[in-house]
Amino acid sequence: MAALALIGTSVYAAPDRTGKTDVGVDVAYSDLTDDETNSATYVGGSVSHGLNEWLALGVSFGWQSFGSDDVFISGVTIPGPDLRSYPLFADIIVRIPTGDQPFVPYGVIGFGAIFWDADEVTASNGVKIKTDVDTSFGFKLAGGVDWFLNDHWALNFNGGYVFTDANTTVTATAGNLSVSAADKSDLDYWTIGAGLKFIF
Repeated sequence: MAALALIGTSVYAAPDRTGKTDVGVDVAYSDLTDDETNSATYVGGSVSHGLNEWLALGVSFGWQSFGSDDVFISGVTIPGPDLRSYPLFADIIVRIPTGDQPFVPYGVIGFGAIFWDADEVTASNGVKIKTDVDTSFGFKLAGGVDWFLNDHWALNFNGGYVFTDANTTVTATAGNLSVSAADKSDLDYWTIGAGLKFIF
């Protein structure tokens, strides 16, 4: 609220970030395109360095946890496992200078890895089900705007879409008997959020 009040009372021209470093934190709403999963909160961070007024290179990383709907098969309830992801991206950032304005729009292309982890669950008939999701390659398209409060602090509003799929193995175990099935899962997701950046 204090930051929003500052916007209303003071207007700072966005500084030239050539040779400067941004460190940011971000909280976002995140949702897999798979209808059988629930939305999640994304918590992340980023570091970038301005090569010139238009271009910066950076690294972004984060954490999110998606829940899954229960499945009912022949009277058996199979709980949906929580699926956690830890994305790590190398980012190319294109900024659009706006002169004396306090805001700077930007676009991002990111390439990286997404590390996945899923809980083991137990069906209502006692069968244990473990889901293994391999580390996947991710491609990110994103954009947003930095709104400067002064030369060192900026609010950030952003959104993006991540394209990724991963090899997934599901293993059902009952006593000494185990059965596994492998497939490729579409794990695309999108985010929309806000954060804070420190520039030095």
